[in-house]
Amino acid sequence: MDEARLLCAFVLCGGRTAGHGAHSLHRSVARPQIEIIPCKICGDKSSGIHYGVITCEGCKGFFRRSQQSNAAYSCPRQKNCLIDRTSRNRCQHCRLQKCLAVGMSRDGKCLMEEAGRPRRGGTVNQGR
Repeated sequence: MDEARLLCAFVLCGGRTAGHGAHSLHRSVARPQIEIIPCKICGDKSSGIHYGVITCEGCKGFFRRSQQSNAAYSCPRQKNCLIDRTSRNRCQHCRLQKCLAVGMSRDGKCLMEEAGRPRRGGTVNQGR
C-alpha cells in the first residue's frame, strides 16, 4: 500500500488499526490490519497529523511548547544530534530543527480536522 493511501486510512481510522474495538468482536469478516506510520521526527508510534506532519504525542507537545514560548534552544554538541525515541529529549535545538525540516508549522494543522469538525463551543458553518 503506498504512503498516501496508508495515510488516508490512518487519518480516517483516527490513528487506530482496523478490526480492534468493541464492534469488531461481533463481525465475522476480518478486516486487514492498517500499519501505523511512525513519527517523522523520532520514529515512535504516531498518533496522527499534527502541525502538518505525522507525529507522536511527544513531538506534537514539544513543537507546541516551543512555538508558544518562542524558545531559543542551543545545541551543546555539533548541531547534528540523533533524534530518535530514546534520545529525543536530550537536545531541544536539534529536535526543533528536525521538526522544522520535515515541515511542521504553527499553522499546518490537519485540514480534514478543521474543515468538517465544529470547534469547541462552536458550530460548523454550512454555507447559510
